[in-house]
This record gives sequence, C-alpha cells and structure tokens, in this order.
Amino acid sequence: NLYLWRRLQLAQTQGIPGEVLTYELQPTAENLAGSVKLEVDPQRLQGRLVAQGLPPLPEGRVYALWVVLEPEAPFTTDRAGAVLVAAFPVDETGNRQQELRLPPVFESTEWVRAVAITEEDGNRPQEHQGSPLWISG
Repeated sequence: NLYLWRRLQLAQTQGIPGEVLTYELQPTAENLAGSVKLEVDPQRLQGRLVAQGLPPLPEGRVYALWVVLEPEAPFTTDRAGAVLVAAFPVDETGNRQQELRLPPVFESTEWVRAVAITEEDGNRPQEHQGSPLWISG
C-alpha cells in the first residue's frame, strides 16, 4: 500500500503526462561563456543535455552534470548533497549534445534543488572536487 500511495503522489506531482521539464543553467561568473540546458522527461527518466560554447578543457578533465537535492531528500548523495548524472567532454568548439538516463530523483521535482555543472578529473568525476560553473536558478 505504501508503494502504491507513493506512486500516486509522484503521478500527481509530475503534472501533465509527457511533460518535459527544462533546466536552463546560468554561469556563476561573468567571465564564463556558453550555455547549458537539460531537458527532462520525468516519466521515462530520460534527458537531453545541450551544451554550447563552453570553454574546452585540458586533457584529462571533463564537465560533470549534477543534480543537487533538498537536504531531506530520501536519496544517497555526496558531501555536497548532489548526485552525479553524467560526466562529459565537449568538442573543440565547446559543444555537446547527449541523451541521458536520469536517476529516479527526477520522477518528482520536489527533491530537486538545482542542476549544476562542475569541472572534474576525468578519471574520478564522482569525487566532486569542483565548484559549480553553471547552475539552474
């Protein structure tokens, strides 16, 4: 019964069936170029990342896409309260388009505080050493 009750709650908070949520990320510093957008289908837990004009990174470095959760969220997070969604490079012009499988936290927006991009070590992006470079408002 608890499981069915929770699924009903999720269905009610998701809004219109087939609705796609869009997170527009803004740079955290004036000298940062580029734009990042994450489109989320909460029912299918599918997403599409569109990054344009980001600064290319040195060899061995990647951008990491994080979902930052509310403190009381019932999910396992890192010390920053975030879950790694994907690590990705950009091409020489700073662009990247990628389809993503999203973590279950995206089934309901009630637990999502923000979506952010950091720069991380390509071999260990899950260590979350970087500060947000782009973040949703």
